[in-house]
Amino acid sequence: MSNNFESKNINISEMFSKLNIMPQFEKKNIPVVFSTSNLYARYVSVSIISLLENSDRTFNYDINILETDLTEEIKNRLKSIEKSYPNVAIRFINLQEILGHLFSNFYLRGQVTKESYYRFFVGEIFKNYKKVVYLDADTVINNNISELYQQNLEDNFLAATNDVSILLWAITKLKIPDLSYTYDIYFSDVLKILPNSYIQAGVMLMNTEKMYQEHFAQQCMDKLEEIEKPLFVDQDIINIIANKKIKYLDIQWNYGLHIKKPEEFSPLPNRLYKNILNQRHNIKILHMTGPKCDTYPHNEFSEIFWKYARLSPFYEILLFDNILRMPSKWNNDLAKVHFPNINNRFTADEYNTKLLFVIEHLMRFKLKKSWYAIKKAFAFGKRYQKYNQKYNNVKALIKDARKLKKDMLKV
Repeated sequence: MSNNFESKNINISEMFSKLNIMPQFEKKNIPVVFSTSNLYARYVSVSIISLLENSDRTFNYDINILETDLTEEIKNRLKSIEKSYPNVAIRFINLQEILGHLFSNFYLRGQVTKESYYRFFVGEIFKNYKKVVYLDADTVINNNISELYQQNLEDNFLAATNDVSILLWAITKLKIPDLSYTYDIYFSDVLKILPNSYIQAGVMLMNTEKMYQEHFAQQCMDKLEEIEKPLFVDQDIINIIANKKIKYLDIQWNYGLHIKKPEEFSPLPNRLYKNILNQRHNIKILHMTGPKCDTYPHNEFSEIFWKYARLSPFYEILLFDNILRMPSKWNNDLAKVHFPNINNRFTADEYNTKLLFVIEHLMRFKLKKSWYAIKKAFAFGKRYQKYNQKYNNVKALIKDARKLKKDMLKV
């Protein structure tokens, strides 16, 4: 990371000193925090509605959305949720002025955006609160959130669930893509914490009082400067700083949508493996890790998302954008095809959905195949293996896509 500053030379608490966020309700106040961009606001709306639909009406829900560039239209749509629920207040906290000069120092990887790093600063932003519930934008609440909020944090920084996927990769010594070492080495040599202590930071009960007192945000920024390019970005840093001061929650409070075959997690400690199996149909918070439920509505548990999405002010947008993601040929032929055939045959699983994209962009994939053929012809050793695998993967996709197209024409 090419830092423009050294984090140790800035005072995070001083940066936030003029921000004075107070509770929105005097009594029975449950504060909930999201951070979002314009793109993810639609998912935040579903998360908020799911929370309120399952709420204890004797409590008030203090919803805070951390942002830097939300449009007025999106803010108005989110605020409109208040009309249907008398015990909620939704407000927006813009962090551009405070954090704008730091954005270039937030290492981003994959689909992670700068908004993910706002979790570092929750203790500073909500220093007038004792604790808050932090939720990722792509969570769906399927239980009374007050049950989570009333957990006793004792002297811990936060409460969260184990990240069972990353723990599995460490236990099985899975090689990290594009790097020469495995996940277990990453934990021992880079993070320097035990894999079984590592949490998934998409759902957290955060002890803001303790975080503020112990300068949690400053510690996070210092550690980010030290590690520079953490694999799981801000989540890695939060795990390092909070290590040994975490209360572990049952996985039902953060059940990842990517857990499709629970038996694949059998190498985990027996306690966690049984937890995955036992809570699969008792989910309190569904986390859309991996593909979102609107993109793959046939996925298991997607009905949980759509139940609340129908009540969202973004419902039509979710539907429209999902249609736009379909291959154009499929869109044009929709009127000629019986809908049960679409649901049962064309999109039986995620792989078929991917093949539909390949059909629409077949020439692009043929060019990819040719490119990998050339690369492997001039490669040796590990590089040859790498490009040979890519070549075979694309070849298989093209073959399967052609077969699916042939089957579609039989309908």
